[in-house]
Amino acid sequence: MKIKIAFLAPYNNTWIGGGDRKYLIYFAWLDPEHFEKYFICVHNNTTTISPQKADEIVVSQLEALEFLEDKGIEFVYLAWAPLSAEVENVLLQKYICLYNVNFTTRYRKEQNLMNLIISKTDYWKLAFIHKELQNSFVVYNPIAVDNRIQLSHEAQPLHRKPLSDKKIVIGRLARAEPSKRHFHIIATLCYLQKHKNYQYWFIFAGMPYLYRKVLKLLLRKKMYESIVFLPELRDLKDIASFYASIDIFWQTSRIGESFWNVIAEAFCFKKPVITDFKDFYNDGHIRPALYDAQIELVDHGKNGWYCVYPEVLTWFLDQATPTTIQALWDNWYAKAKGIYNVIDTCRTLAKVIYNIGKQRGIYTTDQTFENIQEMPWEKELETYKEVYLERIKQCHEVNAVSTTRKILYTIQERIRRGIEYGYLAGRKILLQYCKTNIEKF
Repeated sequence: MKIKIAFLAPYNNTWIGGGDRKYLIYFAWLDPEHFEKYFICVHNNTTTISPQKADEIVVSQLEALEFLEDKGIEFVYLAWAPLSAEVENVLLQKYICLYNVNFTTRYRKEQNLMNLIISKTDYWKLAFIHKELQNSFVVYNPIAVDNRIQLSHEAQPLHRKPLSDKKIVIGRLARAEPSKRHFHIIATLCYLQKHKNYQYWFIFAGMPYLYRKVLKLLLRKKMYESIVFLPELRDLKDIASFYASIDIFWQTSRIGESFWNVIAEAFCFKKPVITDFKDFYNDGHIRPALYDAQIELVDHGKNGWYCVYPEVLTWFLDQATPTTIQALWDNWYAKAKGIYNVIDTCRTLAKVIYNIGKQRGIYTTDQTFENIQEMPWEKELETYKEVYLERIKQCHEVNAVSTTRKILYTIQERIRRGIEYGYLAGRKILLQYCKTNIEKF
């Protein structure tokens, strides 16, 4: 007995987020002993289109429905294929659909739709908002951990300049949308410049044109020359070279992290992580648009630091030594290997799918899967809530600054955010109507 599953994805998805790092890796790693699997790319002009990969099947929306019917598909993974409302309704009526919940607002309650929530933090937040979750499971985003570890052994630090008077190299890598709260980066560099602290190199991959120009305007030559700008990286060898060139990974985001793939990836390359936090839970109230899954993975003082304000981040950098950095990345293994490893996440997904099929009466024979728990118990969620609140408390203690400083920083950030929104809108218009991409290096 094999479970028949089809992944419906957009054709030639060049976005480095979902297609390259989630659905394709699930498709590749689901055990063929248990699964009959198909990767279907939906395109509206199939007559002039050829598959990009050997396993791809390129079809139109209606052809996709015919294909699913012909193959007797039981599960459909909705991997962001461009589907009309009518086609999606047909899928929800005829098949058990799997849906990846990347953000809180994406949680859906259709009976035949299974929500795959990508962190325990988000599961707890959704459970708090909706009181009771239906058809929902925690299945972490997958990373081929062993592959990344092997790359770390082979990678060359091609972007690391001779350090001379420099102490540490800090890197920031944007993989999907490059405009994620770069105000924190700009504010920190300006703070370092103000205090004539020039002992660090910075490598920024995927930083948008707007922020490169802002930094060039705000920074003096000595500070600006401490920065290496790289384009958005897609090739794994280029990504490995980036990680090999840095000492510490800097993850900062305007809304926080729901994905945190890059943090787990940094751990695979044995890099400790600086991250901020958003505190989406406050005195019994949830702010759905904020995310704190990054602190589910980063333990302050163990494998990274929680730093919100430039002076806090600088203080930790100034205290850092090769020994303390070594101690931080010595603790990477349990998190990256134990939570994000594609072998385990695919086993978890397989168990979720099989149990759903068994409950629906699709399968009558018994299949043995590893004893992997896919849905947190109520007691476990309550325990995790305590862990989260303790970490948030720690975040506040570490980032204690004056009320005046907090207010000033918030005002500056919101002004920059407004500028960023305008920039993003203009960039989108130019790309859509003028076919002009101003992000080119």
